[in-house]
Amino acid sequence: MKLNTLTILVIMFLTSCHEKSNIKNNEQGFSGLPSYFNDETQRLEKSGMSLKKTFVNNGKQEQLLIEKPDWKNELRPFTEIISVHPASLNSFMKDSMRIGSSSILKYTSKDGRQALKSLSIFSHQNFIDSILIIKQVSNSYYNSTDTLIYRGSGNFKIAAENIPFFGKKIALVFEGKSYQSILPN
Repeated sequence: MKLNTLTILVIMFLTSCHEKSNIKNNEQGFSGLPSYFNDETQRLEKSGMSLKKTFVNNGKQEQLLIEKPDWKNELRPFTEIISVHPASLNSFMKDSMRIGSSSILKYTSKDGRQALKSLSIFSHQNFIDSILIIKQVSNSYYNSTDTLIYRGSGNFKIAAENIPFFGKKIALVFEGKSYQSILPN
């Protein structure tokens, strides 16, 4: 299966806008992600990095600066989604593509009832650059789509859209950017 041009453009965007994580991909794919996020959480906690959170709802933007974030809690939206039981990995189609020293490993759900629709791991020189997760739920009450992007080093973006059967569409964007605080400890 070929990856489309849009996916390649997403790769170029994701890999050009952030500082790389120093955590190796280890070519484990989906099954290596819990370990990846555990290592990333520990590294961020030791680094002393602070977090700037931005929340956008109906055009209104709020920001919050957190000097000592609980990184395990901040990365929970990603760790909860990837905690898929290994037996259910058979319900995903796996595709990969390599361009020079960059690669994409993409998992796409074969089961329409599964909330996790796709997960893409973008790597450069065997180090994870970013992770793109798309989760969708559709039932008789609402349709929702969550797009989660982790860019490494505590930088992430979560876009959520919920369309109830009756009522108005709700769209939220939540972004987190790590930074080195200049305040003394």
